[in-house]
Amino acid sequence: MAVNKSHKILLVFFFLNLIYFIIGFVYQHDFSNGGKIDFEHIYGNFLLFKNSSLFELDWAKYESTSLPLHYLITKFLIPENNIFVFKLYTFILSLLCVPLFYITLKIKLNIKKIDFSILLISSIILLSSPFRTDGYFGLEENIGFFILFICLIFYFLHLKTKEKKYIIPTIFFSCLVFYTRQTYAFVSIITFFYFLDKNNLISFKNFKISFIYFIFLVPSLYFFFSWGSVLPVDASFRLVGFQFYSIPYSFGMFIIFTLPFYLYNFTYYLKHLNLKNSLFLTILFIVYALTFWALPINNFGGGPLAKLLLFDINFKIIFFLFSFLGILTIYDLSRKNLNILIFALFFVFIYLFADKAFYSYLDPLMFIIIVLLSDKFIKQLNNKNFSLFLFSYFFILHFSWIYYFHIYLDGVIR
Repeated sequence: MAVNKSHKILLVFFFLNLIYFIIGFVYQHDFSNGGKIDFEHIYGNFLLFKNSSLFELDWAKYESTSLPLHYLITKFLIPENNIFVFKLYTFILSLLCVPLFYITLKIKLNIKKIDFSILLISSIILLSSPFRTDGYFGLEENIGFFILFICLIFYFLHLKTKEKKYIIPTIFFSCLVFYTRQTYAFVSIITFFYFLDKNNLISFKNFKISFIYFIFLVPSLYFFFSWGSVLPVDASFRLVGFQFYSIPYSFGMFIIFTLPFYLYNFTYYLKHLNLKNSLFLTILFIVYALTFWALPINNFGGGPLAKLLLFDINFKIIFFLFSFLGILTIYDLSRKNLNILIFALFFVFIYLFADKAFYSYLDPLMFIIIVLLSDKFIKQLNNKNFSLFLFSYFFILHFSWIYYFHIYLDGVIR
């Protein structure tokens, strides 16, 4: 395949991004201001599993909010006294997510040849500060992305071919990813509804599908019974009562990921606005802002837009405007798309009962979900200009995050 000038530009950005990610590992960049601290807890968990049988584990010493697949694997793969190998394992796993993302996109778009646009899009996850930190410090989250991509590869293979041989692998990996973090439960829900015969709910096929999911998920009950909760003993305080004001914070985080897709198509959506629609949306926005106007200002969690409120309380109206746009974009993406609806509702529900609404739960997960499970912008994914626009947006976002933590906060742990 001939490489023209536009392909070379895409390749240059791709390899620069790859090199930047590798440099970050070599120099142990910690742009999220928490990797070094989190590593102590994660490595402590690794040693706990390394030196104990699963069924004799003292869960009071387990310092995590997640199910322990990461430790069940590293227990057998990684030597006990080699921190470099421990970190290298997660770094390599993180790098492998890029080709897996690329393969998944190729299957989704029915592309057989090399496509430099989607290659660049697949590398955008390397610009995510949480993804980078997790990949550099041996943390537990990135194995979830690795398994998610494998699951979606089988999912799209079945979607395209309808061959039965892809059903069990899709179900297996959609359940396995749950064992990396409870927030991945939405993957099992999405694939379950996909395989379910919705025209004949009471059928042998649905019973069989449900039974397979049950078999793959039932081991998780051991952990929940051992913890006495859906969260480990040490993290049980993270589960709180209904947090009404998490709603605007949730959509304020969603818009960070939906915004570039709509900005690129801004003129198209502007053409569809008329006086009647504008008036209706203005009234809705006023009601929305007034409903949540008294939201508490937190200096911990809430995502990038919430940080505006720390700079100046007068930015509140801007925060609500973007949060409201988050609702509108999610509504638009969810129309005729059950997958996006399940994802969005699932995370709003999580944030409603979490003590803090952490942006890292979504970064870069939501970007991956929009690209792979939404068909709204499917015709643009292998467009050179679109891929460069997305890359530029997340590149700017990444360095804005660095500025906030390392210049504005002067390196103070978040």
